[in-house]
Amino acid sequence: MLSLPPKSVTANNLTAYSSTFFVLTFSNGSPGFLPVSFATKIDFATATSPNILAVRDLDNDGTPDMVVATNYNDYPSGNGFKVSVFRNTGSPGIINFERIDLPLPSIASFDIADLNGDGKLDLVAAIGGTVYILKNSSSGGAISFAQNSLSAGPDVRSRIAISDVDGDGKPDLVLSGYGFGLTEHPRFGVLQNSSTPQTISFASAKLFGYAYGFTFDDITMADLDGDKRPDYVSANSASSTYRNISVIGGFAFQSQPIVGGGS
Repeated sequence: MLSLPPKSVTANNLTAYSSTFFVLTFSNGSPGFLPVSFATKIDFATATSPNILAVRDLDNDGTPDMVVATNYNDYPSGNGFKVSVFRNTGSPGIINFERIDLPLPSIASFDIADLNGDGKLDLVAAIGGTVYILKNSSSGGAISFAQNSLSAGPDVRSRIAISDVDGDGKPDLVLSGYGFGLTEHPRFGVLQNSSTPQTISFASAKLFGYAYGFTFDDITMADLDGDKRPDYVSANSASSTYRNISVIGGFAFQSQPIVGGGS
């Protein structure tokens, strides 16, 4: 059995998300994947120390591309702190990619989604109090982005997730770490999507709750209780969850018991 992330469908510049994961099963008693199911690996060079990876079809040609971010600065070579797109140029039976480095500084995290409902997947990257918005302007098999940035607020140690928090059909930005360094339990913020098909924009962050512990290894949004709303989950020295009780145009979360307590 193979479990894939929830699926989305975009129509009339609005996006709907499935509330459960998409599951593939093997039929006719097949044992599934075996060691002989894969050919010899193929390597593609990245900048030094790649640590974040996503696979999406960025140019709508029907083949998945890769986005890779690195967190190592290799002076004076300049071979560090890069976000690279690997455009899929393969064909049946042949895996191949073309690397394109994007003009971004060091980032803490990134996520990918169609932010303005134009049918193209956009890239959002975050570091500190800055969020970089890369609007997908790809066409004709060429991958390109129009870059912009917005201030998420001071003292943010950003981990980012993209999810339609209030169910209005537009994916919102969720950032962790508000107040990092100022309090033992930094907060998380939600930036409401106010984009149009022509432009991408977000409102100022609305802050919620407290994440347990100082560190922020990752955050995600998922419907934990089956009410069709994505809930907030952060992984750090313990797992903090917040139940989403938002309505269209109004964000609200309800604190849940902390899970675990390891270091």
